[in-house]
Amino acid sequence: MNGLRVGLPRLKAPTVALRPWTSRFTLRPSQLPALSSPPTLLRPLSTTPANLKKHKPTKQSAPAPTQATTSSHDGEDAGPAANPEDPHNFSDVTARFGHLSTRFQAELKQARQGGALNPASLSALSVPTREGAFPLRELAQVVPRANRTVSLLVNDAAHVKPVMSAIQASPAFNQQPQRDPENELELVMKVEVERPEEIKKRLKEVCHLWRERVRGVRTKRDKVISAWKKDGTVTADVSKKLGTELTNLMKKELAAVDKAETQAVAQVEKLEYT
Repeated sequence: MNGLRVGLPRLKAPTVALRPWTSRFTLRPSQLPALSSPPTLLRPLSTTPANLKKHKPTKQSAPAPTQATTSSHDGEDAGPAANPEDPHNFSDVTARFGHLSTRFQAELKQARQGGALNPASLSALSVPTREGAFPLRELAQVVPRANRTVSLLVNDAAHVKPVMSAIQASPAFNQQPQRDPENELELVMKVEVERPEEIKKRLKEVCHLWRERVRGVRTKRDKVISAWKKDGTVTADVSKKLGTELTNLMKKELAAVDKAETQAVAQVEKLEYT
């Protein structure tokens, strides 16, 4: 056998199929744990403060006035509307007369107390400041004193000068408040004695305006009656009767105004001769 080569078949190594390494970690859907709730997405830390940003409060606008509270002359347009289904019902007119009576009775009382320079009128004076315009009652207390003087106790030292300027600029007061030497927040005003004739004149002016407002209520209601007649809601005879009833209501209210004026003037005359 020397020098002889035996031809033996060459053996190939067996091929082994290898599974991808990722397949060893693959889970079937049935093997996944059930989630009780959907996963929550977390906001990145860099954007989280956006939710905590503070917003400045916006200025609230006044609610739109309703028909029952809208009034161009403090009573003429307030109250219920006229009812065409009950044309002889004048509750709308009497309600407006009632509003006017409340308003002008208060004005008569104020007029008897000394005109413009009294706590009520002085407290309502508009005072311009850096923050805006405010009634004086929100910036100071109005305190009547002895010897015909009124003290203004200002709440903030920054509002002392605006209060003084507003009073000086007002034609109703036309005087310069004096600083109290012991209290830098107190302003003193003098109340001048009014003649009875001036007070009575002011009372008559208030009542004159009151009568005009009463006649204004009558005029507006008369226009409603005319519109009902025009569109056939009421007949001509009914319209005439409604006009008569309305006129009688106005005369009754004007008589109440005359009585209020007489009483107010009599009170001033009584003080004059005492």
